[in-house]
Amino acid sequence: MSQNEDLMELEALKQQFGLINEKLEKQSLINEKMVSETVRIKIGRMERWYRNRFSLYALAPVPVATFINMGFHWGFTALFVAISVAQFLLDLKCYRILNPKKLDSLSMTQASENVTQHRYWRTLADKVIIVPLPILAVWTVLTASGYTMNIPIITVTAAMILGGVIWGVKQQKTNMKKLDEAMEAIRDLKG
Repeated sequence: MSQNEDLMELEALKQQFGLINEKLEKQSLINEKMVSETVRIKIGRMERWYRNRFSLYALAPVPVATFINMGFHWGFTALFVAISVAQFLLDLKCYRILNPKKLDSLSMTQASENVTQHRYWRTLADKVIIVPLPILAVWTVLTASGYTMNIPIITVTAAMILGGVIWGVKQQKTNMKKLDEAMEAIRDLKG
């Protein structure tokens, strides 16, 4: 009789274990869906930002042709091309490191490593532009004013350049904030 009771108890434990195992599998599926959804929402903005930048790079030959046709100094055009190529290559490297489409499927360690590398390369990309961009901006202002002290043209051109820089910095901060939020959500959901 004791052996029969032990078998029944063992069978009941097996059933309970099966139910618990099934619940855990469902919970892990829910967590994976939540991670995917969180990353898709938070990283989607950054993905769009990179896509927009790559679209702008595709249009870079238009201003180059315009500069050449307008008789701009070859150094100005060369500097513009060098900045555009450097930024494109650094943006491409940042995008490939981050790999937003696959970030949610990576292990937490790998995702964190990718985000850290992305931050390093993104910072480097921003630093690379710090020196040549002001030179290009001043050159643009001087060219727009015809190398004279035309205050309205200088003011408008400088304000537009400054506005673009401020907008770019805000976009970058927003992207990094969204990336931090996504990583925090992944950490919370993956445990």
